[in-house]
Amino acid sequence: MGERGARDKAATDEDIEKMAEIVQEGIAACALGFSTPPASTASTIAVSSRRA
Repeated sequence: MGERGARDKAATDEDIEKMAEIVQEGIAACALGFSTPPASTASTIAVSSRRA
């Protein structure tokens, strides 16, 4: 999370607890989530699918 996450530092137990709280709040609010690949991969996928 935050600066440590940007430097590839492992999440602490406290970080994991906080992330779980955030997820639970989102679930309670009926949040919808999805993930996308990194931008370089996304560009390749978009170009590839146009050729198909």
